[in-house]
Amino acid sequence: RQGLARRLLQEILTQAGQRSLTLNATQDGYRLYESVGFRPTRRIHQHQGPVSTAPAITEQVRPLSPADAELVPALDRSATGVDRRTVLQALAPVASEVVLERANRPVGFAFIRTFGRGLVIGPVVAPDRVGAMALIGYWLARHAGEFVRVDIPDEDSALGKWLEQQGLAKVDVVTTMWRGTIPTVDTTARVYGLVNQAFG
Repeated sequence: RQGLARRLLQEILTQAGQRSLTLNATQDGYRLYESVGFRPTRRIHQHQGPVSTAPAITEQVRPLSPADAELVPALDRSATGVDRRTVLQALAPVASEVVLERANRPVGFAFIRTFGRGLVIGPVVAPDRVGAMALIGYWLARHAGEFVRVDIPDEDSALGKWLEQQGLAKVDVVTTMWRGTIPTVDTTARVYGLVNQAFG
């Protein structure tokens, strides 16, 4: 409480200039971010715990292949409105990836990697909740009994309830905030799971 956080944040804002910025704010940091122009857009629910059940997968989910190299960044950009190619490329060596196919066409993807107390599933991009459940369920079925975390947007409470049924309790909530223009997203793909709270 000596003003260090505000000074650091102001330096970041100065260096960012007119760029639009986003972050996921904890309850402790919310007022600070709001005071410098960040505005809330949604909440993020953190689910985690030992996987207690192995959900049945009724959709076509397969490992990512070299032929899909441009697929993941394109789908991610459709869902987020920003180019996160650098982040996705950094995740690739430490993560395993699968894609969701419909009509022989990839329409979604999900990463899993070691993180914190166990594993984290994310990012997850899918055309709808059913597709998101198939992607997440693919990884849950392969890691039954292990500690897994997923951070999901609150737009779809049914996904959260489903995760709880698999053993992943909701343990925390943060708020996504934007400063500047919020990017336009393509409605054919949505983010159902974050990389993590720091990267969105």
